[in-house]
Amino acid sequence: MRLPFAPGASIMGPDVYVSLERVVTQQEALDLVRKLLKAKDQDELMQLVSLYLPTVDATFFQTAELAAQQLERENKPAIAASLRSLTDHMLRMKTLI
Repeated sequence: MRLPFAPGASIMGPDVYVSLERVVTQQEALDLVRKLLKAKDQDELMQLVSLYLPTVDATFFQTAELAAQQLERENKPAIAASLRSLTDHMLRMKTLI
């Protein structure tokens, strides 16, 4: 999957929020998106979510949205919708931590 931005480019606006926690790079975020999409079943997917949820940040969610947009351009709307649904769920879980 090719993202519509150059590696290392900023996809955040001028009001960047920097967390004191470890910042996820765009490549790490894309790697996690790929892992989530390749999960063989719901159990593996939930294990991945549980494992990575504490480390995801705004970069992950932005990269996941860009990946969903790319999937739509590749005429894969069902996969894009699944990715968005999963990341929405992860964001709700993240706000409860």
